[in-house]
Amino acid sequence: MRPVFGRFVRFVPVVASLLTLPALAHAQGGQGRGGTQIQPGEQCPPGMTEVRPRNCQAPTMPAPSIVDYRPRNTLKAPAHTVPKAKFPAIDYHGHPTSQLGSAEGLNELADALDALNVRVMVAANNVSGESLKRQVALVQGSPRMKDRVRFLTGIDFRNVGPGWAEKAVAQLEADVAAGAVGIGEIGKGSASPRRRATARASRSTTPSSTPSGRRRRASSSRSSSTPPTRRSSGRRSTTRTSAGSSSRCSPVGAIRRSSTRRSRR
Repeated sequence: MRPVFGRFVRFVPVVASLLTLPALAHAQGGQGRGGTQIQPGEQCPPGMTEVRPRNCQAPTMPAPSIVDYRPRNTLKAPAHTVPKAKFPAIDYHGHPTSQLGSAEGLNELADALDALNVRVMVAANNVSGESLKRQVALVQGSPRMKDRVRFLTGIDFRNVGPGWAEKAVAQLEADVAAGAVGIGEIGKGSASPRRRATARASRSTTPSSTPSGRRRRASSSRSSSTPPTRRSSGRRSTTRTSAGSSSRCSPVGAIRRSSTRRSRR
């Protein structure tokens, strides 16, 4: 009797689990067999999501919000804070805004840089035109901050179309003359679909992009009898500007070449 009773006791948990499976599936919110069934290729009804293949259900609790997210740091490592640079440093990408608007703000910026042992800051605010001139004059007129701030100008990608490249080049040349040392950030909105469509429309209306313009280019290339010459040197030739810098490597030269390539299409 004892061996038979022992085998029976071992089978009791198995039978109990089989009996509770349907109730467990129903307790999971009908997630097993409940919900709204859809056909292959169909979308779930509004307010529902596909929790299982072709089985849609509405959320059983409110959706989480990033505002209520409170992450906890699980990293356990020794801290080594460096409150001040050992040697004079350069902040190559800074965004001082209000500090470059008045003499008081410029003194606040000087205090902050001195506390960190930062010798020079490159302001990457893409200032241009009159704003750039005012900020450069403010820095140059400060005995404490003179020659401690460099300015990066920007490119205005609004109203891209015929004649835009010439205006952009002229503005860059004026900003460099005013004291800018380079070009800062290219905004994410500069590649928006609307602006790309405007640029494509402007290219499609240029004479070189029309069928007649393409035929003229093809005929001129066929009539040319002068074979292309090969340079003996492997280095690419560059055109030197009056300032002595290479126009191929300068931002102004890049925009000019881009405009020339668009006009040749």
